[in-house]
Amino acid sequence: MKNFVIEYDGNRQNSGAYPQSDMIYNIALTSGAMKSVARPAGSIIAVFSKSSSTGNFYCRFDGTVTVPSGDITDGSAGEVNPTIRSLVGATTINLISDANMNVTLAFYTTPRVSSIG
Repeated sequence: MKNFVIEYDGNRQNSGAYPQSDMIYNIALTSGAMKSVARPAGSIIAVFSKSSSTGNFYCRFDGTVTVPSGDITDGSAGEVNPTIRSLVGATTINLISDANMNVTLAFYTTPRVSSIG
C-alpha cells in the first residue's frame, strides 16, 4: 500500500495532488442498503469518490449508518459524501446511499511530505 504524499512545489505551495493508490475498493451500493467494509490492515487514510452526480452516500465508522429522513441530533448521523478521512481508530467503514451508485475507497498508509520542482 502506498504512502499518502502531500507534495509542495518550488514556491512551497501544496500541489493538491497525491499518488494513485495501489489499494482501491469499489463498493456497489443499492439505495437504502447499508454495507460494511473492513479497514485494510495498515491503512491510515481513505479517499472516497462516488459515481453518481444525483445521489448522496453517507459514511460512519464503526457504527450503523442510515439515510436521514429528518434531524439527527444525538451525534450518530452519517457524514454525507466524505472526501479524505483518517482511519485511525476505525475498524469498519459503513456506507449507505439514497440512490444506486458505486463508491470507491482508495487506501493509503503513513502520510508524508515531499517537495517537487
